[in-house]
Amino acid sequence: MASETARAVTLGTRLSKIWENTLKGTIYASGALIFLLMILMSYQVIVRYFFNTSTGWVPDFATDFQYMVVMLGTAWVLKVKKHTKLDVLVLRAKPRTQKIIEFGLNILAFAACALFFYVGMRATVTAFARGDFLYREVNVPLGPLLAFIPFSFLLLSIQLIINLVKGWRFLQAGKVKVESTPAQPQAYT
Repeated sequence: MASETARAVTLGTRLSKIWENTLKGTIYASGALIFLLMILMSYQVIVRYFFNTSTGWVPDFATDFQYMVVMLGTAWVLKVKKHTKLDVLVLRAKPRTQKIIEFGLNILAFAACALFFYVGMRATVTAFARGDFLYREVNVPLGPLLAFIPFSFLLLSIQLIINLVKGWRFLQAGKVKVESTPAQPQAYT
């Protein structure tokens, strides 16, 4: 029995490390896309001002990269709790009520993310199956571009499940830490 518990803890630790590394990878990829976006925009400015010409493909790719940067970073931002929250009314509630509201909002967010994952996955599979392209100055296959949507919502859904499990355990334990300041919410313990 004890060895099964030890194996479960080891598996949980390994999965936690895999999750941490996955989120770190998405942040590094997001940073690389920001760097690439900076290079592309600089190229566009140089070509326009020094050579009096324009490249139509740079704004197209810049738009794609911007949405990829945002989508790749969402799960990490949720994990570190740096996302935007409107908690003016919630902060007036008792700490346990705050945690219950947060738990309910995580359930709603998970339902929305699961729906977006499903719809995004169907659109991505359809685009790959039909061989759809975005016809612009540079024709780009639509499938790989759309793949960022379900991938990002899958990561976000997994992080929301992690938050829900932590929140459930927290509420079951009955422990509520009083938050030190409204601007710095405490993580689940």
